[in-house]
Amino acid sequence: MKKRWQTVVAGGLLLAAGGFLAIHQRSERHIPALSRPQPSAKQLKPVVTSVAAIRSIDKPQLDSIPPRCAIILGQEDGVSYNVRYAALKKLQPPLVSNEVQALYAQLYRHSNEDPMPEDDLHAFKNEVANTLLKQKPLLEDLPWHLMQMYADVQQGEVWRDYCIQHLGALYHRADSPARHAIADLFWKATEQKDGTIPGTTLLALENNVHKADIPQERLAARALAIAQDETYGPEPRATALQVCVLLNERRALVPARNLARTQSPTILRISAIGALGLMGEPDDLAILQPLTRDEDMRFRQAAWAAVKRVTEGKKN
Repeated sequence: MKKRWQTVVAGGLLLAAGGFLAIHQRSERHIPALSRPQPSAKQLKPVVTSVAAIRSIDKPQLDSIPPRCAIILGQEDGVSYNVRYAALKKLQPPLVSNEVQALYAQLYRHSNEDPMPEDDLHAFKNEVANTLLKQKPLLEDLPWHLMQMYADVQQGEVWRDYCIQHLGALYHRADSPARHAIADLFWKATEQKDGTIPGTTLLALENNVHKADIPQERLAARALAIAQDETYGPEPRATALQVCVLLNERRALVPARNLARTQSPTILRISAIGALGLMGEPDDLAILQPLTRDEDMRFRQAAWAAVKRVTEGKKN
């Protein structure tokens, strides 16, 4: 899929010398394998129940495997990721119906149903979804399949995170019932307390803000609430601060100041420092300047960039 943000865990919060907080990439680009979401080390408690608006849809049933899809589905023993990936890249749209169904079948596979190692399988399924997204017009049932896979907690956090990303990317292309169901799923997904999914969902919502079912006021309030809520993990709170900056939700300066001052988890504290750099006021230099002398280089870099940003804003 094409994605205009970097996941927080992938390092989008770290600041280069002379730069400032990279909240997320605004240009569309392909997802590199290195930025694929990683599950939290702690045991997660996914908040996924049936979202009322999701339409039940049958999983694909293959009577036979299309010749062009045999290698993609790993029907030959010992076929490597690279060989399957090369075969997938040769399968350019437009696809015929049984090829679409074969690719859907690959997306539904759990880790115990495919010979690939689990990490490779998630990355490969992402590429399969990219291929399906290239179909024009958008496959009408693709959003519903992605929502159904997201709702299956046995799919694992990494693939379910990818489903959120793809749903965010296709939201504007989907029909009205699908858009309504996607938005409903997104709001529900922000209730998960930890892992990558709530942050990814906030960014998907921000990417589609002002569209139907995603008003800016509701999103700003949701992001602010998550940024302030200590029951959420550091990753979603860090992303929530980013989204507050994107939406110019200045009430987020209060938690940002508190988090920048305290020994918060690194990713959260860097996000708070960045938020002060982008939305802060001259008085915030009293928080930022001592951090330029912090023993942790990451905080020093973030603080120097934020001080530069606030100082330049003061001059203008």
